[in-house]
Amino acid sequence: MNKKTEFESEVHGYPFPNRFEKNWLNIFIRLAVRNSIYGLCGGMVFSALDHFYNKVELPAVNPENAEAQEAFIHYLWIRQLNSMPLVNYYSLLSRNFQNDHSLLVNTISKQLSSVIQSIDAGIPCPLVIIRSSKFENLSNNHQIVITGYAIDDSLTNLFCYDPNHPGKQTVVTISRDITALSISQSTHETIRGFYCNPYKKKPPYSSK
Repeated sequence: MNKKTEFESEVHGYPFPNRFEKNWLNIFIRLAVRNSIYGLCGGMVFSALDHFYNKVELPAVNPENAEAQEAFIHYLWIRQLNSMPLVNYYSLLSRNFQNDHSLLVNTISKQLSSVIQSIDAGIPCPLVIIRSSKFENLSNNHQIVITGYAIDDSLTNLFCYDPNHPGKQTVVTISRDITALSISQSTHETIRGFYCNPYKKKPPYSSK
């Protein structure tokens, strides 16, 4: 069984990776994390969906225009914060502290069906991917968009737009075989589990 939405990673996803240099917009994170690179995967996911639903092309920001760059990054930060309200951090932390098996079973038994229902309705499904465990760095967790699926016996392949891998479709593979439950990604990052992230449409980016 196969089903896809109209969201295409190569068309509706950003052509650049989820890597941003520190700037004045996140001076507090610079002081806390002390790293030269940060990610805005939630902002990229939610804003890509904004443009998809509003039928507007993604913004082309001139890298030589510093003011335009700052305005665009500020917009991504706003959508990043929208993607992770306080209640979402509770969902994230509660799963972070689940043991691997419990989280895996919960993800496959509950969250996967919600993803399938969303895709069946033609609606791309944003996910929060759980990679870290307990007190590990929460920024290791990630956000993607599921754009379709293919089911073959006990295997389910979820087709994704992943901001970390621009210009291509990635795949999350789920084994529902009771003797070999697992979740893996074609790009080889760790996935302990995931949950659907509610999305609300906003106006697309405007430089005006």
